[in-house]
Amino acid sequence: MKKKTKKKINNIKKKGVREKLIEGVVRGNKKGFAFLSSEGNEDLFIPPSSLNGAVHNDKVYVKKEKGEAVVVSIKDRGIQELVGVYTKNQDGNYIVKPDDSDYFTPVYLGKEDSERLRDGDKVLVKIIGYKRTRVDGKLLEILGKAGVKDTEILSILKNHGFDNKFSNQVKEQAKNIKRKDIERVDFTSLKTITIDGDDAKDLDDAISLEKTEKGYRLYVHIADVSSFVDMDSPIDARAMKYTTSVYFPECVYPMLPEELSNVICSLNAGENRDTLSVIMDIDTNGEVINSDIKESIIKSDRRMTYKKTTAILNGDKKLSEEYADIKEMLFNMKELAEILIEKRKRRGALFFKSKECVITLNDEGEPVDLVPYEYTVSNSIIEEFMLIANETVAKTFFDKNAPFVYRVHQKPKEEKMNALKAFAKSCGFNMPEKSFATEDIIRLLKEAEGTPYENIINDFALRSMQKARYSTSCDGHYGLQAQFYCHFTSPIRRYPDLMIHRIIKSYLHGKVSEGLLSVYKNKVMQTALNSTEKEIAAENAEREIDDYYKALYMQNHIGEIFEGFISGVTPFGIFVALDNTVEGLVRIESLPGGGYVFDKYAVTLSGGGRKFSLGQKVKIKVIAADEIERHIDFELVE
Repeated sequence: MKKKTKKKINNIKKKGVREKLIEGVVRGNKKGFAFLSSEGNEDLFIPPSSLNGAVHNDKVYVKKEKGEAVVVSIKDRGIQELVGVYTKNQDGNYIVKPDDSDYFTPVYLGKEDSERLRDGDKVLVKIIGYKRTRVDGKLLEILGKAGVKDTEILSILKNHGFDNKFSNQVKEQAKNIKRKDIERVDFTSLKTITIDGDDAKDLDDAISLEKTEKGYRLYVHIADVSSFVDMDSPIDARAMKYTTSVYFPECVYPMLPEELSNVICSLNAGENRDTLSVIMDIDTNGEVINSDIKESIIKSDRRMTYKKTTAILNGDKKLSEEYADIKEMLFNMKELAEILIEKRKRRGALFFKSKECVITLNDEGEPVDLVPYEYTVSNSIIEEFMLIANETVAKTFFDKNAPFVYRVHQKPKEEKMNALKAFAKSCGFNMPEKSFATEDIIRLLKEAEGTPYENIINDFALRSMQKARYSTSCDGHYGLQAQFYCHFTSPIRRYPDLMIHRIIKSYLHGKVSEGLLSVYKNKVMQTALNSTEKEIAAENAEREIDDYYKALYMQNHIGEIFEGFISGVTPFGIFVALDNTVEGLVRIESLPGGGYVFDKYAVTLSGGGRKFSLGQKVKIKVIAADEIERHIDFELVE
């Protein structure tokens, strides 16, 4: 904490202010006010006059006065760079209006920067100074003209702290990377396949399976990226900065240069590739009875897709003949996956339904179809095999007391569970009063199946969960009901996986000195903190780009009528979700009648003899879609 902040807090205490200072994060609103979000407390309203120079995402100390919060001091500034449109404000001055409407404070640029810009330019700026009602910025990059699709896509990426470029130093290193010639177990004669999406290019996992007397021998082969990317090299530094690849419908912004992610490291069919292989003997109850980790070399026999694999398992004769060499192994994989799913169910793991959307684009990059992502039997094969490999690796290195990056998931907070119980009750479902057991959530999800509340209950329960994160402490995974868990299986696109690969290999080679352990302890701490933060940023960017394309798609359906269900009820209107995953708002002023009253406990909006509640089926007409603001407006059709 800065000395100035400490001094200010001490002065407040001396003045006899009895209110305990509350630390939290400012969450702005485009109307100019904000809320304080803090651990273990309800959100507090902060009127504009009480912000005292704080802006969206700042960490602050507040005092509570008459049920509202007053910012006392600013601990840390939350946003260092942002994207916005260079435009003229109401006073006739040119400003940068942030794309994030929650950051409601205008950004002013110096004269030199302003002379380079034209009205409507989309720009990336660095915040360099703060005043009470404005901030000062410095131009970093001109992204293009606002409203142009390529500009908007790049803006979303940049606004969430990612980049689409690699430095010349990184490019040069990628061009000159050579394979390290080390002793490896030769698995090239082992029948091996990859199963991925149709468009995937960064293939970082492959699988092999053999039936044994006691059950199965499963091989999970993962690309040995650490063999090519040395710790603290230019490529590694860039990967550590962003920690994850970001996936948009039209393109991928990879963590590693394409020479590595799509070529050298990718487990392409018919090519020898360096891997780390986890070999697991699994019995007919799904228990791992023996395991080993080896530096290996493989050659994938087949580049399978989820669609083809599922078709074969569903009896497609033509594909079954084409892939006769692996057909039996595929059915054995399905068999083992079902055993592993049942094992997870027995221990109380949670299974939520996916809300992912598949956005199909034409040759011009325009969205022409939206459908919910179909989770098939082949998806479950890969998911279960990666889960068991991750658990096995995490337990192995926990037992070695090695510095490590674990994937942890804590149980829900009490207030979230209480809200879920209250909401479930309003929908006609009961949960035990005091229980955090996953069995209670599973029971609720099962009871809601086939009812109008199925999707709503699933979404509400999912939002009640805490966010999984990376940690140097092995604190278990609530959702999976796993005592040991890590991310090991995607080193091409996730930095935590790459980091623990290095640690694993040091132990395999017996090169674990005190000095190296000290280095690893520091590295895993940095990796866990940065990866958790960047994972959230990537998810937000991917969600925002989906919203952009959905709004673009619905512009071609203005005036059309759809059926949907009420997915949200608020004091200002109702949200309606369509079968194609699009969600839009029916504003309260457009609802029939008037005098609507919002009941936050029953989550209903009532008035004029009408009541709107969650899960209710309705017909709507699409009346507006704004891809820049990323929102869609509906009108109720009687």
